[in-house]
Amino acid sequence: MSPRSKKKFLTITSIAFLLIGIYILKSCQAQNNKKILIATSLTGPNAKIGTNIVQAIQLFLKLHHLENWRLVTMDSQSNDRLNAEQTFQLYQKASSHSILFGPRGTKASLEFIKLCSQQISPQNNRFIFLNQVTASPIFNHYFNSLSTFISSQNYLAGVLYLLKKKVGTPGRIHILRLKDIPYFEDMVMALKKEMKKLDLNQGKEIFFSLQDDRASLNDFLSKNVQENDWLVILDYGPQHYISHQMNPVFSKALKIFVYGQMPSNQISSQEKETFLNSLQVLTWLPHLDYSSQGTINNCHFSKKFEEAFAHPPDFHAAYIFSTLEADETLRNSTPSPQNRMKQIEQREVKTIVGTVRWDKEGTRINGFPALLLIDRNGQKTLYEHDQNTLQWCSDENADTSIPILPIPK
Repeated sequence: MSPRSKKKFLTITSIAFLLIGIYILKSCQAQNNKKILIATSLTGPNAKIGTNIVQAIQLFLKLHHLENWRLVTMDSQSNDRLNAEQTFQLYQKASSHSILFGPRGTKASLEFIKLCSQQISPQNNRFIFLNQVTASPIFNHYFNSLSTFISSQNYLAGVLYLLKKKVGTPGRIHILRLKDIPYFEDMVMALKKEMKKLDLNQGKEIFFSLQDDRASLNDFLSKNVQENDWLVILDYGPQHYISHQMNPVFSKALKIFVYGQMPSNQISSQEKETFLNSLQVLTWLPHLDYSSQGTINNCHFSKKFEEAFAHPPDFHAAYIFSTLEADETLRNSTPSPQNRMKQIEQREVKTIVGTVRWDKEGTRINGFPALLLIDRNGQKTLYEHDQNTLQWCSDENADTSIPILPIPK
């Protein structure tokens, strides 16, 4: 080989090794940048919710063998403004390889939108934010966003029709609700439309704050409520109303608990009475076998979660896990966030909470809660929208004595 040829060969070889080195470096950087970023409440009143959310992410990474992904968390201390600020910090630091969760809840979402209003153009957004279960629908209008949780418009769909068919027509329907919760505002609007459609009489509304002991309810009941009325309770669980079960009007009126619970064998007799003559709206049931499951089914998810963390998962954990399932499926088929959002209306993805479909903004359009009707004698019947989801898991924790029926159309 001539000196000139040798020099040319060495130059080409050096360039080739340099390009290979750059490629390897970029690949390593991409691997190192694979992070799941989330700001959520790990201390304060909402610590249990945040802990379930983080543990669901940890379980997802473990079950999907994603050892090269790193989870980065920030503790929002149950403070909405801090949650928005921390999410904004994570957004600024995130690489295009990151999975970024949006703020948790409507108030934090609105704060985040304010912070970003001068700095982020939704049209050029390089992320699809994953919703922390109950993020505001408003958030989806501003940013690319993905959620598997039930939309506020669908949350109470079919509830009044089912009760009218199974219980009869009420005197009036009264609404008891927490104030300053925009998600509840959306629910009430949808509920009032259905009242009008079914020709049901609307009663009064009473508002509480989170810190309120609901003592003013007794006066409201005595002045406005009859025994054949219905009470729609937009509050965080039936536990706030145990003492009111002693009120004869409250005990005889049919109660619709929008954040319902499945009564367990461990509750007291007074708690059991609170569940009587009620409809529990259930966003997720750990022992229901959703037939359109994803990589693992819903029954296995509950079992594996409890094995890993020594406590059962809540609905936040289930929906966070299912959102990650959906994101992984969409990400693998369409890496570009912009293209993913363009195609999202044509996609459906199997997750632990069933097959999920979305509108063009990433809001789920086919999710509905299960409805547990408990009569005055304690007889329970579960009603499900999904015709393919009418069986219990085969485990010792499922109350298989409860019949599961389709919601009447």
